[in-house]
Amino acid sequence: MSTIVPDPDVVLGPFTVDDVVVSTIVIPYEEEDGTPVDLTGWTPSTTLLAPDGAPIAAASTIDANGALAVVLPGAAFEKPGEWAISTTFVTDAGSTLRVPGIRFVVEDVATGWLTLYSIRQEWRDAPSSDVVLFRLLEVAKSQVIAYTPEPIPARPTPNLVGAQREQARDVWNQTKTDPASIGIGEDVLTIRPFPMSPWIKDMIRPKQAKPVIA
Repeated sequence: MSTIVPDPDVVLGPFTVDDVVVSTIVIPYEEEDGTPVDLTGWTPSTTLLAPDGAPIAAASTIDANGALAVVLPGAAFEKPGEWAISTTFVTDAGSTLRVPGIRFVVEDVATGWLTLYSIRQEWRDAPSSDVVLFRLLEVAKSQVIAYTPEPIPARPTPNLVGAQREQARDVWNQTKTDPASIGIGEDVLTIRPFPMSPWIKDMIRPKQAKPVIA
């Protein structure tokens, strides 16, 4: 059997911490060439994977159209980060088939750092994938915090948020021109941190004017 993948038009989230999802999520599958796959007769076993890899059982069935129907457990999103829906099928021929999962983002919007929504308002050419953009923001945030002098504020100041935005853009632009990333699609792209530009460092640690002695 050829590899089957989730329909790329299915997009989940982003969600926020403590969101309760009670609706059924329908995920059609298709072959790699885009041909729809009817999953009727297959038995699914679905797991919700938290950012730390902890598995949470989720109910799943095959609906009348031959697509996977998943009911996420309520109040499951207790941790921010990248989550995934992972499914294994027992096929009508009795064999086991594990298919690529669907990743999505859960955010803690109360931190004061940039969210997927807020960065998209300021960055028109941001990557379309929520997962890739979330990784960019996390990489940029960690670099900004590492360069922030002690004591690090409980909530980021405007200059730190601005530095996170500019560093995310800078890392993305450098990633796209990195030879190791050529030919890699957004959804599977690994974000590597790059050195911070001096002008972004100046946003984090503004230079103090020195008095002139006549």
